Amino acid sequence: MATATATKHHKTKAPQVKDQPLFIGGKWLDSASNKTFPAINPATGETICQVAEGDKADINLAVKAARKAVETGPWKKMDAVDRGRLMFKLADLIEKEADELAALESLNCGKTITDAKGDIQRGAEVIEFAIGIPHLMKGEFTDSAGPGTDIYSMRQPLGVVVSVSLG
Repeated sequence: MATATATKHHKTKAPQVKDQPLFIGGKWLDSASNKTFPAINPATGETICQVAEGDKADINLAVKAARKAVETGPWKKMDAVDRGRLMFKLADLIEKEADELAALESLNCGKTITDAKGDIQRGAEVIEFAIGIPHLMKGEFTDSAGPGTDIYSMRQPLGVVVSVSLG
């Protein structure tokens, strides 16, 4: 299965990865079609695991669950301070688990551990930055996310949004 990834400064054992179902409405589910596809380690060509292949039925179920969560879930009733606390906890958990997350990212994308750790750290930083975005919503550009990153902020609620990865 997975092989170890070594760099000049690190020797990281590749994690064992279980097959990955869909996460919809707080539950792990097989796809409606029961189809899966292999996640391939680009460095070795080996299969890492099987991933549930969502289709239109799964997307509709996910949108329905997301809409229900937005309209009736605890997040809607929670004040901004408590939501911010939860987001900071998420960023802290990402940082705490950075080594394992970087090993998974390296395995999945063929990146070095160092590059993958940088991506994981950047993900935590983006969450922390996002917590402060409401204070920046003035309809202007800012580079507050760091050098080389321009953000234009404006308040325009969209409701439920779906992101689909095709590759």
